[in-house]
Amino acid sequence: MISDTSFYRISTNCYVNLFKISEIRDNMLLFRDEIHGIKTITVPRRNLEQIRRLLPQSLERDAQIDQVHRVG
Repeated sequence: MISDTSFYRISTNCYVNLFKISEIRDNMLLFRDEIHGIKTITVPRRNLEQIRRLLPQSLERDAQIDQVHRVG
């Protein structure tokens, strides 16, 4: 996983698959699965900014739209 660019290290023993993130809300990453529902993980703000830079463009755009809806 360390060399795979689709995974990002959150902590010593925790990696997230960037392509499986469905939404970013506050300091949480949300993962949607039709079978298991929504799973969340709290992420330090420092890591969250880096994840936003690495996310696929479509998800990044959705995260920005989500922030606009919250503020406005």
